[in-house]
Amino acid sequence: MKRHSIFRIINAIVISAVLTACNKRSIHMDMNTKWTIRSSFSDDKRNFSIKSDKLATTAKSHVGDTDWAYGEKKDNFPANCWKCNKFVHDVLEESGITPPTRTDSTGTYPIRAADWASSSRIKNWEYKGSNETWQPGDVIAKAFDQPNENASGHCGIAVSSYEVVAAGREKVYLRANDPNLPRGEATVRRYMDQ
Repeated sequence: MKRHSIFRIINAIVISAVLTACNKRSIHMDMNTKWTIRSSFSDDKRNFSIKSDKLATTAKSHVGDTDWAYGEKKDNFPANCWKCNKFVHDVLEESGITPPTRTDSTGTYPIRAADWASSSRIKNWEYKGSNETWQPGDVIAKAFDQPNENASGHCGIAVSSYEVVAAGREKVYLRANDPNLPRGEATVRRYMDQ
């Protein structure tokens, strides 16, 4: 074996190790010593990013809609009840993500805003706490200190590090620094496709 071939192999190994460790890429050398770089990201991580972006885009597409307004009936949610959790549920479903549900003697329903806000396990949704920087597609939720039969809290979908889309009294809104979901107090849930 020629000396310069050994140096090429050593260089390839070093470059490969650096790129794999730092950039999550791997480098390959074919028989003609042409260098090619290919991604080694798993499909799961790409799907997570694609699905999170889709969640944010889908949520934004409903800004101004009145379907989830307090006074409107929506599926099994009657008029004159809050539907922020139903909005999150429907956006997840529309984005191709199976939304978490709860079942009682009267049927199956979207989980409540307080469920999103709690640290209890929700399949495929990692609890990040309240100090996590928001990312598009995160579910942002805050439980009320004094919940009632009509609302356990409030929830929406982050579309940036400081903006959220949620169902309000009259329509779906996009709001920066939403006082109903204050950063540092509201809980962050991040989708993890498993």
